[in-house]
Amino acid sequence: MKQIFIVFISCLLFFACSRSSRTIATDDVETIIIPAEVVEGIENMVSEYEVIALENTSNSLLGSATKIRVVDDKVFVSDHYMAKKLVVFDRMGKYLYQIGRRGRGPGEYQSIHDFEIDYVNREVLIVDLSGRKALIYDLDGRFKRYVTFDFIMGEMGLLGDGTLVNGFSASAYYGSGSSDGDHKLLFFTPDGKTTQKFLKEDHPVKLRMEILDYLISKRDGNLSFAPQFHNMIYEVSTEGLTAIYKVEYSSDLLTRDKILEMESDDFQKFTELQNSGKRIFTGTHAVSPQWLCLSSGFGLFEYVFYDRFKKKPVRVADLLYGRRITIDEDNWFWATGSSAVLIHGSDEREWTRAIRTASENVDNNPVLVRYKLK
Repeated sequence: MKQIFIVFISCLLFFACSRSSRTIATDDVETIIIPAEVVEGIENMVSEYEVIALENTSNSLLGSATKIRVVDDKVFVSDHYMAKKLVVFDRMGKYLYQIGRRGRGPGEYQSIHDFEIDYVNREVLIVDLSGRKALIYDLDGRFKRYVTFDFIMGEMGLLGDGTLVNGFSASAYYGSGSSDGDHKLLFFTPDGKTTQKFLKEDHPVKLRMEILDYLISKRDGNLSFAPQFHNMIYEVSTEGLTAIYKVEYSSDLLTRDKILEMESDDFQKFTELQNSGKRIFTGTHAVSPQWLCLSSGFGLFEYVFYDRFKKKPVRVADLLYGRRITIDEDNWFWATGSSAVLIHGSDEREWTRAIRTASENVDNNPVLVRYKLK
């Protein structure tokens, strides 16, 4: 009887610990210093580029390209706002098939808030914000399973062992959901039970502002996570959360401390700070073994390319809308043509003309641009 009691108490302690906020490993954190000087355009950094027109059919028509992921010879493009669907093309832009569809039946979603790729298990995760569920398909679009939640989710990803990871809950913004919604990062079992919680946030302004935290799947089965205004980039694995990079600012960049000085309803002050020309690090937008693409401007369209091998950052103005950037296994950067103010200087007219011509040929279906850096 005594042994049974000890086992029972041990199980309770384990369960309690599994649901509590976890310690974050911070050993060997590398510092990225965003430089003061700005490169006006990256024509000297790009070695080659290609404009890809997406085929326009009744099934492939998209109002915009909200997010892009590239797996092998397939390009996954979602439209979260107008068409509200996820469509797959080949690398030349030919339509292949659609992942799921809108509805309330098995394998159907009411909306697409986000999608992400599990490169290890070769699965697609769709976040249905309206239905409060995550749907999982294989890469060919066959529906496999779904998980429901009792709160409004944020961006989500899958670890290699099937663990579901939620990168900040939108519940804090919309004012509904579970008590877990005040944590930046949540781990769930494949059937939706909370196991770990990280980065508790109780500041009222930050809870309201930080819906767009960037949780990105990596090809090794882990995730990269960069919560807005935290100045940190984390590696997310089955072991938990590890700080990998700390981002430091030049003198003209707005620090996180300034955000924390604001009162709960002082959004006017935030707007004034934003319009003053000061920059804010808002999270990782693209990651590969060699490259990080960081945003150093909230709504100011300024970004930093960081070569992880050379440990060299380059700050670029008027580049791309960051959330629409991805990097494939061959180090090609992919972005939407509609958001590409990419090439300045001598190549500007050529770049603009190529995008316009491609857009006209597909009756304004989104155009993708892929490019390589030297």
